[in-house]
Amino acid sequence: MYYVGIDGGGTNTRACILNEQKEIIGIGKAGPSSIDTVDIEVTLTNFNEAIMQVFRENKIENPQIVSLFIGVGGVLTDSSKEYLRNEVKKLPYIKQDALIGVENDVYAAHLGGLGNRPGVCLIVGTGSVAFGIDEDNNTHRAGGYGYQEGDAGSSFDLGKKTIQHISRVFDGRRKTTPFAQDVFNCLGIKGIDQLIDIIMSYHLDRTKTAQLAPFVTKHADLGDIYARKICDEATTELALCVEAVNKALNLRNKELAIIGSLGNTPGYFRTQLETKIKLIADFNIHGPITEPVIGAAYKAYDDAHK
Repeated sequence: MYYVGIDGGGTNTRACILNEQKEIIGIGKAGPSSIDTVDIEVTLTNFNEAIMQVFRENKIENPQIVSLFIGVGGVLTDSSKEYLRNEVKKLPYIKQDALIGVENDVYAAHLGGLGNRPGVCLIVGTGSVAFGIDEDNNTHRAGGYGYQEGDAGSSFDLGKKTIQHISRVFDGRRKTTPFAQDVFNCLGIKGIDQLIDIIMSYHLDRTKTAQLAPFVTKHADLGDIYARKICDEATTELALCVEAVNKALNLRNKELAIIGSLGNTPGYFRTQLETKIKLIADFNIHGPITEPVIGAAYKAYDDAHK
């Protein structure tokens, strides 16, 4: 009997498989599976490929999957969860009476970040979202509506504000500091044509825009007033997300896992973020305990052994 955790997003899908002794026998990887970005056939194909990769590598034939926990992008409503649950039953080797849990991928991030304990996870990567589960299994999320809404405090947010800043420096609305000069040099901006090209090419390209965030954190660490202002605004927004989750839940375990390189890199940004979170409650703040896909697999195993 085998237990499967799946972490599916817009870029790739990972599946972790446990045996009856709760040992990890492998982690498989396939293409995207977020149900809001690819067709359901693509989602199922990549779920299956990630799972079967592990069984093939371990030369396991006719495996029986008795429990799955799936954290996947695009799942928000009860109807979308039920839809995906029914579709997953079509995959091979899944027993008809298998337990199938389906939640948004932020749930899997929480499972990995906190080791299946109550608390709050704060994702600070390309996007941003805070999600908490209390001891009574109540949940609440704040943020995470996508870059169209703003993804406040995320790498995308920092990148967008970097473009706004250099535009203002270029035409004299703000003074030039090493922060803007570094961006001009690295992006090859010497005149209006290059600036317009940058603005247009980065417009609505979430990933590309997010890649500008390191300019902000680098110069915030060096004391640049404009870079620090961007970080101050971002960390205030992230703290508001944490505060909203904390107010909505009855958390006795004040534990918070920060997930994502932006939130876990030592420096001005991280220091400001921790300071503001500590003003909300005396959280024990740390990085993720394990990967989301491993947390999802342990959840599948534990659900089957209740």
